[in-house]
Amino acid sequence: MVSEDTIKKLQKYTLKLKKDIKDWEHSFQDEHKRIPTQVDIKSNEDVSYKYKSYQKYKRKLEDALKEGTVSYTHLTLPTICSV
Repeated sequence: MVSEDTIKKLQKYTLKLKKDIKDWEHSFQDEHKRIPTQVDIKSNEDVSYKYKSYQKYKRKLEDALKEGTVSYTHLTLPTICSV
């Protein structure tokens, strides 16, 4: 069973990633006057990593909330996530 603290950390981290991604998207749109494409995203290493991380941790969070369990072997949160 996943602890409530772990779920809160997952929620906090996924929300931070989502905000960072949205901030970048808006900044990109302001600068380039268009929506970023997949090529734009992949060409920016930092943003590409955030997209991949967001999807990974969003799935982990959904699984934890749905089943009440999650694999701890794949649940290492980056040090950037502090609660």
